Amino acid sequence: MKWIYRILAFSIFSSIVYCCLLAITLTVLPTKYTQFFNYNYGLKGFLKKRLQEVKAKENIDVLVLGASDAYRGYDPRFFDEQNIKIFNLGSSVQTPIQTEVLLSRYFKKLNPKLVIYNVQPTSFTNTGVEASGDLIYNDYFESSLWSLAIESKNFKVINTCILRSIQNLFDPNYQTSETQNNDDVYIPGGYVMNTAANQYEFGDKLNSRPLENKQNYQ
Repeated sequence: MKWIYRILAFSIFSSIVYCCLLAITLTVLPTKYTQFFNYNYGLKGFLKKRLQEVKAKENIDVLVLGASDAYRGYDPRFFDEQNIKIFNLGSSVQTPIQTEVLLSRYFKKLNPKLVIYNVQPTSFTNTGVEASGDLIYNDYFESSLWSLAIESKNFKVINTCILRSIQNLFDPNYQTSETQNNDDVYIPGGYVMNTAANQYEFGDKLNSRPLENKQNYQ
C-alpha cells in the first residue's frame, strides 16, 4: 500500500509545483514565451467591459449572442430609438460552449423577451480554445469554469483556468486587462464599432463625420 501513498503524495506535490511554476513563469517571461496561457492571445472583443456592464442590466427586451458578427452587427442605439432595450453578449469566436456558460450566468437576470443567436458555420467547427480562455480570464471566476476547461481538453485552457484559480485564491477582486484595436470603440449595450471602417454621425456625435458607407447603417 505504501506505493499508493507515494504516488498520491508525488501527484499532490507535482501539482503544487506545476501551479507555482505557471504563476512565476507568467510574471517573469515576456508574453511571447507564455503562449501556453490562452488569455495572452489578446482577443479584442471588449469582453471584459461587456461583462462588467451586463451585471447592472436586468429585464431587457432583446439579448444577442454569437461571435464577432454579433457584437459588431447589432447597434443598441438604433434599438433605443424604438424604445427597445437590447444587450449584446457576443464574444470573439464564441462557440455554443461559451454561449451555454453565458446563458447559465446571465439569462435569468436579464430575463429577455427575445433571444437572437447570431450563427455562422465556423461557430460549430471552431475548437473554442481561444474563446474559452477569453471567457475564463475576463469574467468572474467560479468553480463551474473548471468543467468548461476540462471539456475543452486543451492545456492552454486548463493552464488559464489554473492561473485564474490561483489569482482568485489570493485576490478575489483581481482585475485583468484587455488589449484593443485603436479603431474599435465600445458602445454601451455590448456593441463594438470600428471607427475607421464605419464612421457615422449618430445622434450626439460619437463620430463627427459620416463616410461613404453610411448606407450600411440604414
